[in-house]
Amino acid sequence: MNHLDVALQAADGCSHSQQLTSDWLQAAGIDLRVLDKLRHAGGGCDCETLANLDYGGRGTCTNNG
Repeated sequence: MNHLDVALQAADGCSHSQQLTSDWLQAAGIDLRVLDKLRHAGGGCDCETLANLDYGGRGTCTNNG
């Protein structure tokens, strides 16, 4: 999840989408159906995905986008 954390910081906050998560999944060759599973688990945008999956607790949705 470090990639998503770094990408969110570089983007200066969340854009209310799963675009960064989608970009990473595609680059990693992971089926994009994972996005639906993340959405159902409360990850409706990139920062929520990070908040839900980041074991270090750094992910807090800022919704700056």
